[in-house]
Amino acid sequence: MYPGYFGRQDLKQREPRCHIGQSVAALAPKIEQEMEQCLCYGRERESSRSDVGDCAPRARELTQVFLPPSTGNPQAAAARRAAAFDGDPAASNLDEVVLAYPGLLAVSVYRIAHALYDLACR
Repeated sequence: MYPGYFGRQDLKQREPRCHIGQSVAALAPKIEQEMEQCLCYGRERESSRSDVGDCAPRARELTQVFLPPSTGNPQAAAARRAAAFDGDPAASNLDEVVLAYPGLLAVSVYRIAHALYDLACR
């Protein structure tokens, strides 16, 4: 969500969009697996049967909708950083906001979870 801030990443050698594309490609199978488990769990709760069918095709479809190939909206993340920075006169720079404000990460995680929930409830 915030490339270059957490973990060791050599972003200076690569273009940010390339990095985001590689990150999304690595993330897609993980999201697909989580969606499959959630969909099957939801079906089990709604049904008295233990046979809920194959949830993988729907999970794959939802993942492709959620993570299209052109994913990577650095402007949205930049806007959240800027809003947190502008709203706190004690903040000295944008890096400090990303690294030291847990609320920024919490709001980002919430927004992703909400988008996934809305997508799964379609």
